[in-house]
Amino acid sequence: MRFTPAICALLLAGCFPTRSTELACVVTQDCEDGNACTQGYCLPIDDPSGPDAAPQPDAPPADPACEDEWPDEPSIFSGCAFAKAPAITVGPTSSFDTTNGTWTGTTGDSGRIETVFGQQVRVLIVEGFTFPSGTLRVTGQYPLLVVSWGDIVLNGTVDASSNAADVLDPTKRGAGANSSLCPVLTPGITNNNGGSGGGGGGFGGAGSRGGNGGNENTAVGQPGGGIIAAPMLAGGCAGANGGLRVAGNDENQGGAGGGAVYFASKTAITGAGTIDVGGAGGQGARNDDDQNGNDDRGGGGGGGSGGFIGLEAPTISFSGVLAANGGGGGAGCDEGNGNNGADGGLTPALGAANGQNAGGSNGGNGGFNTTGATDAQNFGGDNGGGGGGGGGVGHIVRKPG
Repeated sequence: MRFTPAICALLLAGCFPTRSTELACVVTQDCEDGNACTQGYCLPIDDPSGPDAAPQPDAPPADPACEDEWPDEPSIFSGCAFAKAPAITVGPTSSFDTTNGTWTGTTGDSGRIETVFGQQVRVLIVEGFTFPSGTLRVTGQYPLLVVSWGDIVLNGTVDASSNAADVLDPTKRGAGANSSLCPVLTPGITNNNGGSGGGGGGFGGAGSRGGNGGNENTAVGQPGGGIIAAPMLAGGCAGANGGLRVAGNDENQGGAGGGAVYFASKTAITGAGTIDVGGAGGQGARNDDDQNGNDDRGGGGGGGSGGFIGLEAPTISFSGVLAANGGGGGAGCDEGNGNNGADGGLTPALGAANGQNAGGSNGGNGGFNTTGATDAQNFGGDNGGGGGGGGGVGHIVRKPG
């Protein structure tokens, strides 16, 4: 049951009678019989502001009609928080931007930004949600929460993953990727003989270590991110940037974490579709000349962790695929470009092998299912960059009633 707390503006005269310091208290035991310690003062138990007082006019009761209709609400968010919108049927080629609440390929409500367990989330409360087939791409700044009064049917692919190709464009990352819960990882070490690799992002599983670079492994690879206990709804964590030969270039970026989506229904969640919140692969080091004519010899970027998937309903009959896998680490380089690590997807994300004549070391594999991410290789030659670490897996939560 939900109650709107009585709010009394402390600056508004007449909210409480004037108190003397003789009535001040800390606990009720400080007061005489028949009084209770309330708001720091001893007051008669029948005082209008006392613990046994009747509800005040500025404290309206919860809506009984809504409680009667949905007595056992989702643990994550109230289905009565605001007016429900019409049912949504998702088109076969659709996208939803959680930053602005805009649909393409589908007609649907934009929802509202709400704070859910300390995180800002785009919330849609709807009569029903049906996705017959095709792909729904979900991107933007905020995680997506769909609360439905009717069945949620998921037979298409909900894609809230992040990709190495879009690492520098935050508008194309999975919804809510790189959550504020994520720590800032230390990038790989810059070294004239070759930078070291950045570590992978951690979330549901730990990210792995980046590889050593430089001459005789003098540039030490950086550790990946640790495990973050399951939040109620937040996106995955980015991998660290790889180290450089010469500071100042913007290559070797760590992959973004995967996005976050949560579906909650009053009745049931069914379907045989796919929900993918995989992390992005780390960028491979680039053999670009800087202003001094030096080759980068950089380390690879770490892979991003997988994101977050939540399903909650009295009945969950979903036989499809839920994937929150980490991205692979990017490869280091010497004389050629290192490849990007594979994006976390429906198969294990491999760390990148070097491109032609790259001369650096390979990235680590991303975490997959129950398998942890693997460390990147150390560079074995005289001069070159280390590979990036793989990203850890994300979180998948199912809460049948």
